[in-house]
Amino acid sequence: MAIDNLLRLSVRIDLTVGDMPVAMADMALPAGSSLAEILEEILELTGAPQISRPWVARTAAGSPIDAGIPLAQTQLEQGGVLVLSPERELPAPIIRDAAEALVELSSENRTKGLLELITLVGFAGLALILLSPLAAQLNLAWRTLIFMLLSMVILVWLPRREATLSHRLLALLIPILAASTAAILVAGPNSTQVLEDPQLLSWVLLSFSATLLLAAVVVQLVFHPHILSTATLITIGLSLLFCTLTTLLWPHPARADFSGPAAATVAAALIFTSVAPYFSAQLAGLRVPTLPTAGQDLSVSDTELKDPVARTRRVTALFDAQLLGLVIVSAPLIFLAVSPNTWFSTAFSCCIMIASALHAIRHHAPIPTWSLMVLACSGFLGALYSLAFAQSPSWFTFAGCVVLVLAVMSVGVWFSKIPPPAPTAVVWLERLESLSIAAALPLALHLLGVFEMLRALDLGWG
Repeated sequence: MAIDNLLRLSVRIDLTVGDMPVAMADMALPAGSSLAEILEEILELTGAPQISRPWVARTAAGSPIDAGIPLAQTQLEQGGVLVLSPERELPAPIIRDAAEALVELSSENRTKGLLELITLVGFAGLALILLSPLAAQLNLAWRTLIFMLLSMVILVWLPRREATLSHRLLALLIPILAASTAAILVAGPNSTQVLEDPQLLSWVLLSFSATLLLAAVVVQLVFHPHILSTATLITIGLSLLFCTLTTLLWPHPARADFSGPAAATVAAALIFTSVAPYFSAQLAGLRVPTLPTAGQDLSVSDTELKDPVARTRRVTALFDAQLLGLVIVSAPLIFLAVSPNTWFSTAFSCCIMIASALHAIRHHAPIPTWSLMVLACSGFLGALYSLAFAQSPSWFTFAGCVVLVLAVMSVGVWFSKIPPPAPTAVVWLERLESLSIAAALPLALHLLGVFEMLRALDLGWG
């Protein structure tokens, strides 16, 4: 019968938690000796550094090992790991009685958010004063301007670290108030005729969008808010500016029908979502590494990009802001685009729904996914409205609406049972998304009346 008196272990010397071991060695140690008896020889063989603190032995799982008993009686087994590390001082526990524990618990974060609450209550009170009958003698534009100027004054002196939420809200509110003031001044005393006069509506939208763009840039340069809020406001301003251009081609009053400019703006926003990553990367100065082509100097790939992490975060913020701004403008306009309740408006809403939903499932970040899904849900509700209130309703369309509603209501039941799509199915889904985007543009032009304008020109195209 063979008797083995040696315990074969892997000895590891750790000095700092989380760092690589400073030394490792495989050793055959006498099983009848205690760790205290052979510690000096182990440290000498492994080349461990000299330290001022005593060594502590543990297993690989962190269980302490008694250094005064033979190794055969410890938790170590053949092929195990012996970890030697300096003894670390643990903070002494603070013993409190019941009264002290209650005081400590109640004093933590006691006043967090109170400064912002009181600030927002003050602005709510200012809004009530400006809406009161005593202030009704002032023009609405002057009241809006007063609110904006006081917001700017408070924003200058407001401590950003202690009132982060108020600082962000005011940075968003000031450009909107400035744009509203400009729109009210342009509308003048005929503000009730804005929805009746297409030309006046175009001027109001132009003043609002242009002032919003200018004010957002000024606030960014002066107060330096988060780039997400500023880029969102700029995206909203550009979207409304495009809506203004399409309004110039629309002869009908907005109160009666605004489906044409609304559909064109939504279609342009959907197309822009495909190129938003490129614009975000260009604005942030992010580029992929350059690889030299055949015969090109190899030094072209040596240029390093400065601070790539900050640029990547800026790209993400710009991309999120673009999608967020596009959806803020497009989601309400979908319901105006389907107001004719025709098959063309229904098909347009279906294209928006399909393209947005398929594009949303390809994202992993929360803001793009939620933004595109909100746009897809708006398209679904728009298509449902166009079918339910169609000019010539039928029982067939009514039954289709019921089936669609039941399918969406029970999505939590059947969605988890859908298997992951195969690669070929993913390709076909991408083609369906591209087809929906391509079909949305001519449908939007039809709702805008562009084809009727071309036929009215009688260009001899047949």
